[in-house]
Amino acid sequence: MQILAPTSASTGIVLPQVEQDEVAVFRIVVVDAGGSTSESTLDVVIIDLGPQPVVDAGADQTVDEGDSVTLQATATGEPGDVFSYTWTQLSGPAVSFDRYTAQPTFVAPEVTGHQTLEFEVLAQVQNWGN
Repeated sequence: MQILAPTSASTGIVLPQVEQDEVAVFRIVVVDAGGSTSESTLDVVIIDLGPQPVVDAGADQTVDEGDSVTLQATATGEPGDVFSYTWTQLSGPAVSFDRYTAQPTFVAPEVTGHQTLEFEVLAQVQNWGN
């Protein structure tokens, strides 16, 4: 667990992933200039969200100009999980493709020399009706 600003009057915390619901107890102690103290505690319940999904953007590919390229995302989670996908091109000559599918296809662009195109995929569990 990480306290973001432990000496500030206002702070935030980064909670850990837990394997069962847990209670984190925070204690604050204030000391004034005369040495008098006051303290209080705060209980925070950390809820187990279960196993987290895992996404894989697929293997690196080397292709020639004009080749058809298919990106290959896979995501795994709980049984019955349904995923939506969003691809983003991070670098390289811009290509046109369907950003919202697990396996978008595009034509490798004409380039001068070797070029690297870099993509990122976000997979999100869809909660149908929840």
